[in-house]
Amino acid sequence: KPKAKDQSPRELLASLEAKLPAALAYQHEKSCFGFVSSAFVIAEALVTPVIGLAPFYWDLCATTLASMGLPSDEISTSLAFAGLLTVQGTLFSLPFTMYSQLVIEARHGFNKMSLGLLLTDQLQTLIITCVIGGPVLAAFIYIAKWAGSWFVVAAWALIAVVTFVMLTVYPLVIAPLFNKFTKLADLDQHELSVSIAELAQRTKFPLSEVFVVDGSKRSSHSNAYFYGVFTKRICLFDTLLQQMSREEICAVLGHELGHWRLGHILTNLAIMQLYIFSVFGMFSIVMRNQDLYRSFGFEPDAEADSFPIIVGLVLFFNAIFSPLDKLLSLAMNINSRRNELQADAFAYDLGFGEELERALIKLNRENLGVLNFDKLYSVVHFSHPPLVERLRALRQLNTSASKKRA
Repeated sequence: KPKAKDQSPRELLASLEAKLPAALAYQHEKSCFGFVSSAFVIAEALVTPVIGLAPFYWDLCATTLASMGLPSDEISTSLAFAGLLTVQGTLFSLPFTMYSQLVIEARHGFNKMSLGLLLTDQLQTLIITCVIGGPVLAAFIYIAKWAGSWFVVAAWALIAVVTFVMLTVYPLVIAPLFNKFTKLADLDQHELSVSIAELAQRTKFPLSEVFVVDGSKRSSHSNAYFYGVFTKRICLFDTLLQQMSREEICAVLGHELGHWRLGHILTNLAIMQLYIFSVFGMFSIVMRNQDLYRSFGFEPDAEADSFPIIVGLVLFFNAIFSPLDKLLSLAMNINSRRNELQADAFAYDLGFGEELERALIKLNRENLGVLNFDKLYSVVHFSHPPLVERLRALRQLNTSASKKRA
């Protein structure tokens, strides 16, 4: 009898059917919880302007800084205001995060986190957000006040530089604060190391190192990704090594390298920069609109320099841009789903057709994914096509290849 890792896609689909009730229960519970958490977010968004919380926070920050003998100029007050909103957001979302991770994920066999680890992660995230976000916000406000007609270009350039720096710094400095990264070469995985190196050579991928991430410390969900601007590093979750065979892992990496080889990474980065540029362009139109501030309880002076830029930014995203962002997110989902199918086809062309099918089925099975969703719901809410659609596309590639050989 073949081992589970050598089972055919058809045999794996049979095992997937056995987990269907558990998958439906998991997705149903997540969906119901999502409705509750979304209702809370909507209620918060409606109540906040009614009770005048934002003007109260702004005045509180300004008077507190002044009473402490600290600078209370716009940039200083804005940093305190943003910090207060960040802390509030963390505290408000914490019960939902705890329930999602410690109850729902634990109930369905995924959670590996203790309460202490979860709280530590939240605290570290809060500190990192303040340490990195503070200087960036200060620079943004300075640009907004002094760049004049060059505001959009200057603000976009700032975020572009920050994005580039974070792409370099995050995996090397920040990610190790949350997870342990062990070189695959230091583990008993020689055959896998050789296979990955050969795959990188075939695809001309500038691989420098392969790491195994202790993802099992937090969850039994699995993942694989690569990072790096000039030289690339591949990261495999240890749960992925436990769930898949060497060939299936290579198939998953073939898919990921397909994103790189087909230019999806650079294209998405370019789209994101255009997106940010457009956002700043729209914000510049309303940035000094007194009616926007008065509608939410602020009374700015007639002089433009007295307008709190950070308040305008918050109001813009919450009240004006949010509906448009839904349409932009839909467009991004459509593009992402097309990219996923192209990356699957790339892995197929590398010779990983059946291996990728097995890997996708296992990922779906081990993560209690649903086989298929309503098509419209899926497009609106998910950046990846459902399993049935991806398997159908792979089968079509196989049929086309068979016809060509015939």
